[in-house]
Amino acid sequence: MTKVGLVKGEDRFANVFQALVNAREEVKHKIHGTVTVKVNAVMAGAPLANTHPEALRAVLEFLQPLNLDRVVVGEASGHPIERFRECGYFPLQDRYAFEFLDFNTTGCEEMELLSTEGKPLPAHITNAHRQFDCLISLSVPKAHSEAVITLSGKNMMGFLDGEEQWKIHGIRDFHGDNLPGCVRVIHKNLRTLHKKVRPDVAVLDAFHSFEGGTVPQCAQGDRVEPKFAVAGADFVAVDTVAATALGFNPQDIGYLVYGVEDGYGTGDLSQIEVVGTSIEEARWPLKPAPRMEVLVNWRD
Repeated sequence: MTKVGLVKGEDRFANVFQALVNAREEVKHKIHGTVTVKVNAVMAGAPLANTHPEALRAVLEFLQPLNLDRVVVGEASGHPIERFRECGYFPLQDRYAFEFLDFNTTGCEEMELLSTEGKPLPAHITNAHRQFDCLISLSVPKAHSEAVITLSGKNMMGFLDGEEQWKIHGIRDFHGDNLPGCVRVIHKNLRTLHKKVRPDVAVLDAFHSFEGGTVPQCAQGDRVEPKFAVAGADFVAVDTVAATALGFNPQDIGYLVYGVEDGYGTGDLSQIEVVGTSIEEARWPLKPAPRMEVLVNWRD
């Protein structure tokens, strides 16, 4: 059985830290050497979309006694160092030994994604995807207007060159009539990305989230507070538990289905031991993004 820690409570830090403790047996086997914590700090002025500093503090607190060689907190989206400052991460360096890294400064290698027309779309992934012994994904689960929901697997798009992350959608203008094409391609492109980089440990901080909205991927939506955290050493299992607790069918999320098919983890709840709060106790169904009937047709 794969263990996943799930904790619901009134304290964000305590939720994230205890979720990791609940999955400690499997998580600690993955954490060694140089550890990269991939936060989600995508946009300026978008606190709902970005990893909260208290969630990052909880992960750093968990890592502190593990005698690691190096801990890096990184991202490639936008202007990462500016985002880290805006998000309130810098004061954490007074207490914890870690470095910030703008993935864009590590150089890039070429890769190939797909356009909405099914044609090759040249892209670049930062070399940061090769520069760790353990990768921890730390992000906020939230409704998404193409991929159904943003989870640990989708957080990996932050390893793409910061100017090219739109390419995961297959087209720069991924709204309106382009939505069906984007829906079909985004999961395939995430699958391609996961062949290069995927989490060793996944942490989802759902103390807050957001739902609905016309373009949730741009942090537009209504704030809600599910007040739980999920963590584990199997990112597919962590994402499956979180999606279920937030009212989504994991089978509607293409990149999760592909993750199971590609052998990256388990999406079968009967094979996942949830330690701590039960899924039913944590359950907080999110209102999905508009045109959900289109979003679930990624198989087409």
